[in-house]
Amino acid sequence: MTKDEIIAQCITIFLAGYETTAATLQYMVYLLAVNPDKQEKLYNEIITTIGDDTATYENVMSLKYLDNTLKETLRCFPPIPFVTRIAAETRTIKDVTIRAGTSVGVSIGSIMQDDEIFPEPSKFLPERFDNEDMPTLVRELAFGAGPRQCIGMRLAQYEAKMAAVTIIRRFRFIKVPETPEMITFSTSARFSSPDKLIFVGTELRNSQ
Repeated sequence: MTKDEIIAQCITIFLAGYETTAATLQYMVYLLAVNPDKQEKLYNEIITTIGDDTATYENVMSLKYLDNTLKETLRCFPPIPFVTRIAAETRTIKDVTIRAGTSVGVSIGSIMQDDEIFPEPSKFLPERFDNEDMPTLVRELAFGAGPRQCIGMRLAQYEAKMAAVTIIRRFRFIKVPETPEMITFSTSARFSSPDKLIFVGTELRNSQ
């Protein structure tokens, strides 16, 4: 790799690992606030597994329900809802021929809301990712797939989980009068962007 390519990849990693992570945490906080039963289930897993110990890569990445919660958040609100790829070679898929060099758009947001893939797609159900038969492609689709999968995926997952453990151990997120019943989005070519600010309340947990 040339020096310019190395610099470009580093910039991409930081953009992919930080901007989208901040958006994902925003959506996760909102979803936990409006689904308090899921929030308490996640909190109990964190306390049971880690307690007051220092959060480390090993113990944070071992939290199954946290992993489910992150995946379900990304399903409900993928930070990058639409991606494009250039076909490297001519292929025919279900009687549709895609010529080499053709730009192909994939609507990740639409796939994530397909009720044939995700029953009751409007509901926040982290438990759906306990299904061991769910293809890896579906589990990780928010990060793209194949050789062009998001280069910042692992960094983003670790950051999001570490941040979630840190704040959920100390705070409970609650609905307030300003909390929207539904998030609507403005038009964006690259990132999902709510057209209004998302407000939730916080309470300091007594155990802390």
